[in-house]
Amino acid sequence: MMSPRTRKNILVAALVLIAIALCLVFPRMRMFSRIFMREFRFLWWLLLLAGVAIYFAVIRGRRGKP
Repeated sequence: MMSPRTRKNILVAALVLIAIALCLVFPRMRMFSRIFMREFRFLWWLLLLAGVAIYFAVIRGRRGKP
């Protein structure tokens, strides 16, 4: 039986491998990831703000249910 932590680590590793495989197979995916990383340098605060907003929405949603 796998622990939830092991299952999570396997899922993260699989997602990283899939992203790398897509970049190798499709050149446009590589170009997209390069552009995304360049724009991420300037817009990291916006992504962080969106992530925090989603996190608090989920936490508040769980507390509101009986």
